[in-house]
Amino acid sequence: MAKKTTKGGKGKSSAKTKEHQREKIPKYDLSKKEWNKLKTGEKEQFLRKFRTLDNGTGWNPLEAALFYLVLKKYGCGNWDSVAYFLPHQNTAQFNTFCQKLFGQQSLYAFSGLRVDPYENFLKGIDLLGLRKNGVRVHEGIPLSTAEKKAVKAGWKKKAHVLTYDLPVVEDRGRNYTKLWWQMELTSNLIANEAKKRNIEDQLDTDRDMGPKHHEKVDHKKWMDEPYDWPKPTVWNVDREFQAQKRQDNLWPLIRMVEDEDWYKADQALHWSFLEGKIFRDKEFQKNLKNEDDVPDLQLTGIDPERMRTRCRVKKIPGKFEMEVEKEGFGHVSGWTCEQLCQYLRETGLEDELVKKFEEKQVNGKKAYNFAMEEAEAMFDGDRAALDRYDRAMMAASRKFGFLPR
Repeated sequence: MAKKTTKGGKGKSSAKTKEHQREKIPKYDLSKKEWNKLKTGEKEQFLRKFRTLDNGTGWNPLEAALFYLVLKKYGCGNWDSVAYFLPHQNTAQFNTFCQKLFGQQSLYAFSGLRVDPYENFLKGIDLLGLRKNGVRVHEGIPLSTAEKKAVKAGWKKKAHVLTYDLPVVEDRGRNYTKLWWQMELTSNLIANEAKKRNIEDQLDTDRDMGPKHHEKVDHKKWMDEPYDWPKPTVWNVDREFQAQKRQDNLWPLIRMVEDEDWYKADQALHWSFLEGKIFRDKEFQKNLKNEDDVPDLQLTGIDPERMRTRCRVKKIPGKFEMEVEKEGFGHVSGWTCEQLCQYLRETGLEDELVKKFEEKQVNGKKAYNFAMEEAEAMFDGDRAALDRYDRAMMAASRKFGFLPR
C-alpha cells in the first residue's frame, strides 16, 4: 500500500529543501562572453589586477614563485627545506600560503607528498561550499581515518620527482646591508693582518673609487647570466576564471616571474648595481654625494625606490641586457615614444594601453595634443583610464617641465 503524505508535511519538506539550497556566485565581475573575447595576455592581466582585491599575502612574486617550486620538489609540510630557501618567512606563513595554493584549509591528503597544488586548486575552485580566509573548509561529519587514508592514497599515486634547480631569492633590503657589514668586517680583518705583517703600505685602502668606479671595476666578467626561471606548469586561466566568490587566487602572483618583461625589469636595478653599470648614471651619482659634494659610491646610502625608475631593460633579439639610463628624461615635449612609454609604465598605466602608444609612435609633444575623438578611440571609452593618464601627464609636466626650463 502506498504511503499517504499530508499536504502540510509536503509543504514543510519543500521549504526545508529551499532553505538549504545554494547558488554559485562567481568571483570575477566579468561575463563569460566578455571573457572569451579577451586574448590570452589580456586574460592574464585581468586576473593579475583582480588579485589585488584578494587578501594580502605579504609575499612578493619572486618569493611566491620560489615557494611553489620548493613545494613541488620537496613536498607539502617539509618546512625545514622551504626555510632553507626562504629564511625570512616562518612556519605559520608557509602553512597559510600553502593552503591558499591548494585552495583548501585541510592539508592532510598532501602531507609529505610531492604533488602539484595547482591541480587540486583547479579541481575545487567552483565547488559549492563554505570558504574562510580565501580557502574552502570542510563541512559536515569529519572523515574517518580509513576515508582519509583512501584520499591520501589517491594523491600518493600522483606524486612526482622533479629535477629542476632552485634559485636563491634574496631580500634586497636585508642583504644589501648584510653585504656591506660583511665587507666592512673583511676589510678590518685584512687591515689588521697587514698591520701585523708591516705591509700596510702595500694595501689599496681607497674604498671610494670616485665617479670613474665603473671604468675601474667590471664585475660582469665573473657574474652568471640572470637566472632563467623554470616553467614546469601548464596554466589554465580559463579554469581559474570559474573560481567562486571568496576563493583567493594567488596564481597570477606566482606566474609574474614567467613574464620576461616584468622579471627583467624587476631585476634590472639589482643586476646593474652588482655589475657596476649603474655607477655611470649621473642621477645615481647625484643622489650619493657626501657632505663635501663629492660622489660617494659606497654601498651604504642607496635608496632602491628612488633608483628603480632610473633603470630600464634594453631588448636585444634573443637576449635581455641590463642597462641604466645615462641621461635624465629632460622636458616632456622632447620625449621620444620610448621615453613616454617608459614613464607611463612607471606610473602604473595598463600595459595594453601603453602598447597602443607604441604602435602609434606617440611622443611627448603628441601626448598633450590628443583630440577628444582620438583620446576616446585610444582608451576605448574607458574614462577611468583616461583620467589616470591625464593625471600622470600633468604630474610629468610639473616634474620635468613641458618646455626647456
